[in-house]
Amino acid sequence: MNGNLFLSVIIPTYNREECIINLFEALAKQDYPDFEIIVIDQSETLSENKKKYILSHAANRIRYFHIKERGRSLAKNYGILQARGDVILFCDDDILPPNNFLSTHAMHYYDMEIGALS
Repeated sequence: MNGNLFLSVIIPTYNREECIINLFEALAKQDYPDFEIIVIDQSETLSENKKKYILSHAANRIRYFHIKERGRSLAKNYGILQARGDVILFCDDDILPPNNFLSTHAMHYYDMEIGALS
């Protein structure tokens, strides 16, 4: 495999504004360059803080979708439909990953014996 894989990081979220913004900040520090962030937000409201953050970073890397339907599986499936990546990575909205989170995950796909990771 030549070059970097493009990763789609799908984040389902519901009413976790502070967590999701902290996660965005952690993902911005990743040492892996080729990824998009797809947020599937099922929250009841979108605060001005979250809206400003997303709009200021959307052109950069974040793709934000607000859906009214509820359900983790529904959000994941919606995210898959939006994904542009070679590899899809689901991420909980309340984690703070280390800076090598994506690069460590991606490196395993260069082993042709591996088909999926968890």
